[in-house]
Amino acid sequence: GTGEFLANPPVVIKNYQITNNVGIITAVEELWAQGGPPRFFSGVGMGVLRKSLANGVVLQTIGPTKSVLQAAWPQLQTNKVLLSFIAGSLTGSFAEVMTNPPDQVKTMTQA
Repeated sequence: GTGEFLANPPVVIKNYQITNNVGIITAVEELWAQGGPPRFFSGVGMGVLRKSLANGVVLQTIGPTKSVLQAAWPQLQTNKVLLSFIAGSLTGSFAEVMTNPPDQVKTMTQA
């Protein structure tokens, strides 16, 4: 939650720049005029929700994913780093896809 909160202002500026086709200085000035400091934190609640859901998905699926991978490729049992990398990549990708709707809402509130 803290990381999402602290990283929110640059993301708001980036999304505003993309949506309005303006430079960084213009984006910051216009965002400030639209609401001051709170405007730079728009969408942070939805971002924290999305990140919490994504982390929950990863934590609940990484163990079973490792088990399936080890059963399918027994050689992974001796290479824990590769096993963790593959399982993390699969579960992380799945979590990002599953939590895309809250991320879309977040992005729309930031633009």
